[in-house]
Amino acid sequence: MGIFSKKKPAPIEEKRSSIFDSLMYSGSGSYTQNKALLLSAVYRCVDVISDAVAQLPLEPYLIDEQGYKSKFINHPTYNLLNYEPNSLMSRFTFIKTLVTSVLLKGNGYAYIEREKNGDVK
Repeated sequence: MGIFSKKKPAPIEEKRSSIFDSLMYSGSGSYTQNKALLLSAVYRCVDVISDAVAQLPLEPYLIDEQGYKSKFINHPTYNLLNYEPNSLMSRFTFIKTLVTSVLLKGNGYAYIEREKNGDVK
């Protein structure tokens, strides 16, 4: 009976520390965008998704009386969405930046400059 009466040793508590948490956690109760991008998996996922979305065509369409869609090439936003939104960015860079912001921060914003009559510059 001596075998069964022995006390089992107390289980050893594991102390786990994750280098990922220490890299991403800012101490203020939130994870930051810059610290998230230090992880190669996060950086690559954001890069692949934003590249894929930036390659998609963005074209305004006009729906006629019969309900058929056709490209609305004369629309003022056509040039913005398909060529370059400003002199500093290509269309691809603009969309990629917006999608990256959406993925990491939850929102993406673009400031639209307009002429006096309301048309986009």
